[in-house]
Amino acid sequence: MDFLTQLRDKIADKIAQRTAKAAELDQVLTAPAAEARDMTAEENTRFTELRDSIQVLDAELEALIARRDVLVAEAERRESLAQTMAALGQPVTGTGGTQVRADEAIYRPDGDRSWLVDAFRASGIGGFNPQAAERIARNNAITLGAERRDATSSAFDGAIPPKYLLDKFAPVARAGRPFCNAIGSTPLGPDGISFTVPRGTTGTSGAMTDEGAAFSETDYDVTDLTNSVRLVTGQQDISRTVFMRGNSVVDQILFPDLIAASETALNLSVLNGSGTAPQHRGVMQVASINAVTYTDASPTVAEAWPKFADAIQRINSNRYAPATLIVMHPRRWGWITSALDSQGRPLFNFQMEVPAWAATAFGEAAKYGQVVGTLQGLPVVTDASIPTNLGAGTNEDMVLVVRHFDVHLFEDSLFQLTFEQAIGPEKVRLAVGKFSLLIAGRYPSAISTVGGTGLVTPTF
Repeated sequence: MDFLTQLRDKIADKIAQRTAKAAELDQVLTAPAAEARDMTAEENTRFTELRDSIQVLDAELEALIARRDVLVAEAERRESLAQTMAALGQPVTGTGGTQVRADEAIYRPDGDRSWLVDAFRASGIGGFNPQAAERIARNNAITLGAERRDATSSAFDGAIPPKYLLDKFAPVARAGRPFCNAIGSTPLGPDGISFTVPRGTTGTSGAMTDEGAAFSETDYDVTDLTNSVRLVTGQQDISRTVFMRGNSVVDQILFPDLIAASETALNLSVLNGSGTAPQHRGVMQVASINAVTYTDASPTVAEAWPKFADAIQRINSNRYAPATLIVMHPRRWGWITSALDSQGRPLFNFQMEVPAWAATAFGEAAKYGQVVGTLQGLPVVTDASIPTNLGAGTNEDMVLVVRHFDVHLFEDSLFQLTFEQAIGPEKVRLAVGKFSLLIAGRYPSAISTVGGTGLVTPTF
C-alpha cells in the first residue's frame, strides 16, 4: 500500500468519525428543539464534548487533506516533467522508489456502487447511513482535488456527481440539444429573474452637407428588450426496490435519461418557444425576422437552392454582417443529400476530395446533431427539434439560417437534485432542474427562415 492510499484511508476514517459525531450532535439537540426548552446540564455537557471532538476532527482532516494535496500535486508535477523529458528524447531518472498515484474514483461505470443511492442514503430521508455519507464525502474530495473540476458546475446539494455521469447528456433516443450546442452558451449569473437589454431601433444620421448648412441630426432611439429566466425540469418516480438495489443501472440509465429529457426540452424552447411563460421566445418566434417563402407543388433541391441563397443574403443585407450557421431537420438534410443531377449522379460529394461535378456542396449523410456538411459555404447542423408539423397541411418543416453570434444563451450549470417520497414509502422521486436565459431578439435581421409548401414531407 503506497503512502497516498494510506492517507486516503485515514481521511475516509476521519470523515466517518465526524459524520457519526455530527449525527449524535443532532440527536442531542432534537429533544430541546421539539420541547422548546433549553438543554439540560447533561445535554449541555454532551453537546460540548461532541462540539470539541468535531473541531479536533476538522483540524486533523484539514491537515491530512493538505498533505494529500501536496502529494497529488507532486505526482502531477513529476508526470509532467517525465513527459517533457520523453518528448526531448531524454531518459527519465531520479524519480525515486516511491510512486504516488492519484486517488481512485469512488464511483465508476463498471463499479458496484451507485452514486445516486449513496446520495439518497446520506440525505437523511428514511434514515441516515454514515458509510454512504463517507463515500459521498470522499468522492467530493477526490473530484475537487484529483480531477480538478469546478464545484460550481456539479454541486448537487452537497454531493458532487462522478464525471462519467455528467458526460452522458445525449442518449440515442433523444433529439438532444444540437442547436444549443451549436450557438454555445455562457454561465448564468447567480441572481436575477428578468434582464433588460436596450436595443437600438433608430440610429443617428449622417449626410453630405452644404457649406454653412445645418448638420444632419436624428436622435438615437432605443427599445428595451426584456427577457426572463426560465426553468426546465424533469422528474420521475422510481420504485424503491429499483432505486435501492439497482446500483449503477440507476446511474447509467435513469439519471442520464432524465437529464437528456430536460436538455431536449430546453433545446426545443430555444429553437421554437412561444415566449409565453414558461417558454423562452425561441429564435424562430422572434418578430420581424427574415422570412423566405418557398412555394412548390413538386419541390426539388435545385428549386430550393435559390431560397437558401435568399435567406443568407437577407442577413448579409439587413444585419450588415455575415450569416454563420444553417440548421435543419435531419429529413431535410437527407432530402438535399439525395439529390441527383440530370445524369443520375449525386450532387453531393461524400469523399474528402471534391470533384468538379459536385455542384452543390459536400457533407456526410449519416451524421446527426453536429456539423454534417456545408451549404453555400455555411456549416449545416441537423436538429430533430425543428418542427415538422408546420403549414396548412401540418407536414412542413423549416430551414433556419442565423448569425449565431447575435443569439445569446445563458445557462445555470447547477443541476439541482432532490429526493422525495412521491406517493408513499414504496417510491422515490428523482428531479433535476436548470435555469436559463435566452436573448434572441437583439437583431431580428440576424435570423432567416425558409418555409412553405416546398418543404413538405420529402419523398425519396
